[in-house]
Amino acid sequence: SALDSGFDPFASLVPLTVLEDASVYYASRDDVLRQLGDEVESLDSTAEAELFAMGLPHALAACDDDAKLPAALSEAVARVHGSGGAAALGEMLANVKQKTKDLDSLAMSIDALLEVEEGADAQLHQQHGERWACVRSSALTADARRELAQTREEIAQAEAANEALSTHHADHEDCLSLLDLDAGALAGRVPQAE
Repeated sequence: SALDSGFDPFASLVPLTVLEDASVYYASRDDVLRQLGDEVESLDSTAEAELFAMGLPHALAACDDDAKLPAALSEAVARVHGSGGAAALGEMLANVKQKTKDLDSLAMSIDALLEVEEGADAQLHQQHGERWACVRSSALTADARRELAQTREEIAQAEAANEALSTHHADHEDCLSLLDLDAGALAGRVPQAE
């Protein structure tokens, strides 16, 4: 039979010039597809190199790990929870501010005591004149006054640092609330590749 011998009855229906044009078209199409494939590979390599330069391939790979947090982050979250979380941080900040106020109050009390001592000495010296022959209180309290002045400077620096911490804490309170989430809830917030 004609079909068994490999004879194509439709070959004679399509003119030879059309078959030649189709062959040129397919060759041209294959060349364009090959060029596009080469460009895709080149762009893929460039993108991968740029991501690597930014340190992102590791971050992107982490997103593929079924919402598991990295071990170091899980350990840090456990330490934060063990120490009381964001609420404990707020309490510590409030305690530090209160201790600074207490120190300032104590410095004021010491200053008042030195004033009383120096005032009493001046009064006794005025009352008894030259018969009051002891070392003046102002000479005896000079070291205490220098120490008190240095302590007040340190308290002022601590108050400034406390204020900066309070402002920083308030500015980032929404981020700090993440510290109260357990590891499972945090893992649920990790972006996942689809």
